Amino acid sequence: MPFGKFKGYEVEEIELQYLLWLEGHVPLRGPIRVAVAQEIEFRRGLEVAVPDQDKVKRIYHELSFKWHPDRIGGNTQAMQAINEFYQQLKDKP
Repeated sequence: MPFGKFKGYEVEEIELQYLLWLEGHVPLRGPIRVAVAQEIEFRRGLEVAVPDQDKVKRIYHELSFKWHPDRIGGNTQAMQAINEFYQQLKDKP
């Protein structure tokens, strides 16, 4: 990949593959090296998919319907675990 392909772009606008290439093939200096490394680290952190809140809520309701202790076959411990996990997901931004 040619160096300078994204001249004038912000680091956030550059493709991850190109940032990885830069990091491995070009002796970047000072703030540029730090910015590229931080952007790569940030994007790798985003690779863990967090479902949107509507999907989390729908799944919670489905599990609650199945495992609620007032229903036949329900389980109090399972419902408590579902509630705790839902609360953790709900609190995430």
